[in-house]
Amino acid sequence: MIMQFNNRDDPFAEIGSADVLKEESSPLLRVLKEEKTPKPKITDFDLMEVVGIGNFGKVHKAFNKKQNRLCALKVLKKESVAAMKHVDHIINEREVL
Repeated sequence: MIMQFNNRDDPFAEIGSADVLKEESSPLLRVLKEEKTPKPKITDFDLMEVVGIGNFGKVHKAFNKKQNRLCALKVLKKESVAAMKHVDHIINEREVL
């Protein structure tokens, strides 16, 4: 971002911060305009057979209706994860995948 100043004596008297948002080529404006992809919901999937069962839940073979492709969907029991104090591990796993 390029910052412009009113007066050379006062470099903290910033102008142009609002002007930056008006420029079409501004990276800040592009970031603000980008739509965030909505989080997938369970209704976006058709659950098929169970692939595996573990201590915290099940893994299903599922069909993603929006992307028209097969995937694996892990369904966890929140109570089990919280009781075993593995919440941080599950959050890390979600961020990685």
